[in-house]
Amino acid sequence: MKTSQSIQPKSGWAEVLLKNIGDSILAVDNDLKITFMNEAAENLFGVRLARAQGMPIHDLLKLTDPTNGESVTLPLASTLAQREFYSADQGLLMMDATGQLRRVHASASPVSDKKSGTMGAVVQLTVFEV
Repeated sequence: MKTSQSIQPKSGWAEVLLKNIGDSILAVDNDLKITFMNEAAENLFGVRLARAQGMPIHDLLKLTDPTNGESVTLPLASTLAQREFYSADQGLLMMDATGQLRRVHASASPVSDKKSGTMGAVVQLTVFEV
């Protein structure tokens, strides 16, 4: 796996598109460090990309199973290794930047290109009211 490249929008159109998506979108490199987050993610976590960039995603993204209250970690390492899409079977809970409990649906998809292979993953969080 190569870690020298990062997943970031490369064109103006992609940047505008990602900025206007209502879901929280985060990109991580092969080391699971944040390389990008859209405005919805910045608002959800209460941190700007400049501060979050390079941070391990699991330091920022704290999820809980609503049925038993146990901590849940997205299987991003296996998503990258197996190059397979992941989607949580159920809604998960997380505390947003304001301290409000939110129900979220989480999914992750590896990102790769023919030249570099797997470059990291994109995580999408759809927020629902609790």
